Amino acid sequence: MSVPTRRTPYNSHSSSPIYDFELPFDPNGLRRNAMARGFSREEADVFAHLALMKLREAMANKTDGEPVTALEVAEAIKQHAIDEVEKNKVKQQEMLEQGVNLAEDMDDEELDDFLEPDEDCDDGMDLRVAEKESMERTTKRFKFSDDGLEEYFGTDEDPYGISKNMDDLSLSLKHHGMDLITAICQRLELAVELAKHLRPEDMLKLYSISRSFHDALDGHLLSSVRQVIAYAAPESGRVFSFRLYRRHLVPDPAGRTWAEQFDPRVARMYGYTMQQVRSVPGIKYLQLVLVRDRCCREIVAMMARNGHRMPPGMFETLLRLWLLMDVPTSLQRRSMLRNRALWPDVDLYNAQMFIVKLGMHFNDPVFGPLTYDIPNLILGFRGLYFLWQVLMRKKFTCAEEILDAKVRYDFDIRADHWGDDLFESDVFGVPFRLVGRGHTEGWGTGRDHLLRPDELIPIEAVVRGLHLDEHLMHMMTWGFFDWETGENLVPSEEEMYISDEEETLAHMDTGEFWQRKHALKKRWATLTAEQQRKIRADDADDQLRALAWAAEQPTGIDGIDDDYNGERIPTLDDEINRGCIIRPPARRNDKETRPAAPSPHDRENWAAFVNEALRGVAPEVQGDEKLRALAFHNYPATDVDADWDWEAWLEQEEEDRAQAGK
Repeated sequence: MSVPTRRTPYNSHSSSPIYDFELPFDPNGLRRNAMARGFSREEADVFAHLALMKLREAMANKTDGEPVTALEVAEAIKQHAIDEVEKNKVKQQEMLEQGVNLAEDMDDEELDDFLEPDEDCDDGMDLRVAEKESMERTTKRFKFSDDGLEEYFGTDEDPYGISKNMDDLSLSLKHHGMDLITAICQRLELAVELAKHLRPEDMLKLYSISRSFHDALDGHLLSSVRQVIAYAAPESGRVFSFRLYRRHLVPDPAGRTWAEQFDPRVARMYGYTMQQVRSVPGIKYLQLVLVRDRCCREIVAMMARNGHRMPPGMFETLLRLWLLMDVPTSLQRRSMLRNRALWPDVDLYNAQMFIVKLGMHFNDPVFGPLTYDIPNLILGFRGLYFLWQVLMRKKFTCAEEILDAKVRYDFDIRADHWGDDLFESDVFGVPFRLVGRGHTEGWGTGRDHLLRPDELIPIEAVVRGLHLDEHLMHMMTWGFFDWETGENLVPSEEEMYISDEEETLAHMDTGEFWQRKHALKKRWATLTAEQQRKIRADDADDQLRALAWAAEQPTGIDGIDDDYNGERIPTLDDEINRGCIIRPPARRNDKETRPAAPSPHDRENWAAFVNEALRGVAPEVQGDEKLRALAFHNYPATDVDADWDWEAWLEQEEEDRAQAGK
């Protein structure tokens, strides 16, 4: 290639090449060759532009008369591609660190691994259950393999060894100067049993302040965490595998190395790696699993209390939905949904029903807003913890919180003069750099939109041919009434169950929720006389409170006493029919609403009429005020793609030329 002798614009449609070389550089030919090799039109344009840019850079570094070879341009393009790939890797790593780190090349079998029961237990024992005759009764005991028994129990000691003579057994309540917790934690089995029955926050407090409890769990941390999860949250432990949460792994407090977990021949193959202390799930991971398990159960319970019952299996679906929302990129979310072992068809159906019910919960059939803005905003957050906070009325309790979340998520700043005024300033109290970033990949780290579950699930359903769109009406009506009898359905006590309800819901008013008494009314015949009396008395109190909001001629108090002191069974219709009655506005005659102009001589009414008619109309600005206003409109029109009448323009141009020629 030689030094260029002539230049033409890059976008020129001339057939002449841009540069005169021994081998001419023709961008159009380069585009055609790129498209012939599988490039799209946009990719071919980018490739031609990149080649021209690298050619100019190479020529700028050459002395006059020194040619630029095609190999130099090709090497420059190659190096540019390598640099871009490295930048993308760094950016991708930053996004992955924000959420669950799923390997890009993870296939279905690897994703299935964390759905199967863990077989690589730290002590390598084969645990089975067998029936044994002990103390003149049949009991079930764990049956251990021989591996590891001698290390912990000795050669002659039986793990379940106990004297059959009752006289030899003694029970002592002496703790030898220790408190009860310290005495219990002297045995690892008792310490783990204690941890199984503690709430996550209580277990964390005990782990922090009790050295004996702390040391007992740290001695066999992996086994302890697994046993607590298997008892308190088995399904959550399978879904939220610790292999997906490496940032919550800690070095084994007991100092066990990887070499102790593998065959000596395998350990010798990896050398230095096997001598490192292994990583095991810690208390933080245990808290993650237990808290998510509790939140998903309470989400189902709160939706049921608000009247939106869920089908069986919805709890397991919410766990998978939470895991999906932990993934920071759209590509990995689509890959996870594609795995049928993790996301069977029934879970896709349940997830779509949950999204429909969520939209119904945040919309009122009368007052609106009849949009999915709030559900979309909530599903754009990471995980379902924010949804749990909203249902528990810990978040979104005022309009300011909703506005702040909306601005952070996807508020769009217009690219015009008014948008420039917001640069480096707060938008509704949100820093400019955080405005509209929440919807991108990595929850603000990337640039592309992070697809929400309500966007991904319908796409995957179409791929599988599930036709979920035909079930939307059934999803909306499911759980409200019996299709055979037409009877109103009430959430059961199990559906509405929340652990420590009095403490958990103490901060909120539950008067508008379904309550336990409503479930008891559905099985009225099975209640005791005392339970029936309490329900009747409670209904009578509610009826009296509703009198202030009832019709102009409400039911008399005597009638209430007759109903609730008699034998009539209370029904749900009694509560539906009573309460606040919202009367429709009085109808007005069309003639009264029709605007009429005042009489010609009524100046005062004419002034009021004109002011009302011109309210909201842009004022006419003249003189100096108009010149000052022009400065605020000195930007291109937003409608740059408007249709242009080229024929009329051409005719006008020809007429102007003809007149100019005369």
